[in-house]
Amino acid sequence: MCKPIEFVKLSGSGNDFACIDNRHGRFDALLADRDRIARFAQRVCRHGLGVGADGVIFACPVEHGVDADIAARFLEADGSEAELCGNGTAVFVRWIVEGCRCEAPSPNGPPAAIAPSSR
Repeated sequence: MCKPIEFVKLSGSGNDFACIDNRHGRFDALLADRDRIARFAQRVCRHGLGVGADGVIFACPVEHGVDADIAARFLEADGSEAELCGNGTAVFVRWIVEGCRCEAPSPNGPPAAIAPSSR
């Protein structure tokens, strides 16, 4: 049986995003498989049968040597991956900072630097 997936659905400038926490690697295998992650994003974003969103954003750990506190993976509703998404970035920052969904990795407070996740 599949485990439930916790997510937060947020809207930014008219676009809706399903935000999923992968900081602990639960979805690493899914994110590593291009076909599976494309189908996943399509199903999640489908209005009426899924969450209904314009995209899916995963919060991910930062690759070694990258000067950031957290990384993001942006998936479009069609399953393709975007390097960056303006409205998605705004939603992601809100989710992390205001939503208190991320522990502060530094003594200075919430994450201050966000980097696109390398694939």
